[in-house]
Amino acid sequence: MTSKFTLVLSLIFFSSVMMGQGVTLLQTISEGDPNSLSGLGYSFSGKIIEEENLYFRGSKNGLTEAIWETDGTVAGTHKIIEEGNGISWSSMWFLDEVVIVKESDGWSFLEDDSLTPITDLPNEDIRHLEQSTNNDLYIATRRDNNIILHASNNDNEDLQEIGEFHPSQNSLVMTVGTEGAMIFNDNPFVEDFPKVYLKASNEIVDINEYLSQWFTVSSFNYAYLYDKYMFTNFNDGNNFAGNYIIDMEVGTYAEFQFIREPISYTRHNGNLFMVTKSEVVKIDESDLSSVEIYDDVFPFSTSLVIEDKVYINGDDGDNVIVVEIDMNASSVRALPGTFTGDSFYDNKFEVYKDEFYYISKTTHSVLHKYDFDNDMPVVIDTLSTHTGASVNHALVAIGDHLVISKRPTPIGHELYVYNSEATGVTNLSYTNLEVLPTIAENQIQLRKEGVLFQENGEVQIIDMNGKQNVTLLMDNGQIDVSNFSKGMYVGVLSIADEVFKFTFLKQ
Repeated sequence: MTSKFTLVLSLIFFSSVMMGQGVTLLQTISEGDPNSLSGLGYSFSGKIIEEENLYFRGSKNGLTEAIWETDGTVAGTHKIIEEGNGISWSSMWFLDEVVIVKESDGWSFLEDDSLTPITDLPNEDIRHLEQSTNNDLYIATRRDNNIILHASNNDNEDLQEIGEFHPSQNSLVMTVGTEGAMIFNDNPFVEDFPKVYLKASNEIVDINEYLSQWFTVSSFNYAYLYDKYMFTNFNDGNNFAGNYIIDMEVGTYAEFQFIREPISYTRHNGNLFMVTKSEVVKIDESDLSSVEIYDDVFPFSTSLVIEDKVYINGDDGDNVIVVEIDMNASSVRALPGTFTGDSFYDNKFEVYKDEFYYISKTTHSVLHKYDFDNDMPVVIDTLSTHTGASVNHALVAIGDHLVISKRPTPIGHELYVYNSEATGVTNLSYTNLEVLPTIAENQIQLRKEGVLFQENGEVQIIDMNGKQNVTLLMDNGQIDVSNFSKGMYVGVLSIADEVFKFTFLKQ
């Protein structure tokens, strides 16, 4: 092998195995012997509330709840307040500007490291809580067998009870905008007669009555609100399906398309890009015309905007991958090698120091950074090993710090910080090869720029956790992988002075 090939292998081993050396434990939340519910438990829950601070839930023993705070440093990570003195917390919500907690005698909000009662929110369970683009806050509580709507203005003051909004049922969806809010049942087998709250007139009206300004409606199917828009589907008087986008502020509308539940919205150069559980739609806000630009969104996708790109999870028919939406060109491309797994529980993206990070989940939950120069993922660290229970990890950029969580054993889920400068990995160029099939059982075939790669020689294979290093013989670009365990792998080979790299998933 050439010295260049040896250097490439050493860099891949270093990036796969040694990346974790840039990870530091922030604080040990668990006290004494940890258990499955201590520390962060199964699921990280938290949010950046002040510009440089992440507030999150923690427990010293899996029974006693506490609110913690971190700025991404060891010194700046500490417990703020803990339940006790005979008062227990039954629910905790992290909003954009405040944490609210349900105590036995009612709701309180975190203020100056203590809890202050919320006098205008009744002691009822919160079923839904949403904020609009202008920061209006809508809270839906359960009272007897009804959902009660409460609303406040954009400074989260003067919370008011609006009234009964919907019968309490399963499968309810709450959606809000600058013009109001609504709740409907998205179970297609349940006949629903929802209402819409109109902020301008401060009234609740039947959705059919609201839509009758423009249409004849025989039955309602769905309506999603965002900013000043409503995206709705219903059957008209002739029982034909109608799909429309309505500007609720001025009353104009245009034909739209049937969509699944929206995941995210992004405005860019006069267009609104909507990511749903099935498709990506571009809407021209000047005339409300629209076009679908992608129709294979993974139903449990996440979404992240970096400059003029939107990153989502797509389903290529064989696996769930990371897909890049170019909002300038309205084009779509799959990022090579980004097999994220089909988990709906731990699917997260983040941008840190202008680089794209994501979590994949197969036999392990693994943190990756995507190398756009070489079009390949780079393993940062293994976050947990799957033992049957799903773990929801933290992945939050706070200023100059990337906060993650790790659960290296079946117990002990704790918070860490990743330092990208501590790894010292040097970039090196190599040529990417295609693999058929991308999800392999027995054998893979390599291709270069769409042409079969008919070469012979040795191939070095490492898994994406940096734990397996084997040398195999390649015959006319074909490699036998039948003896490999399930998981994701990277292969490297050298021919003459050129180094090649490929990625595949063993089924």
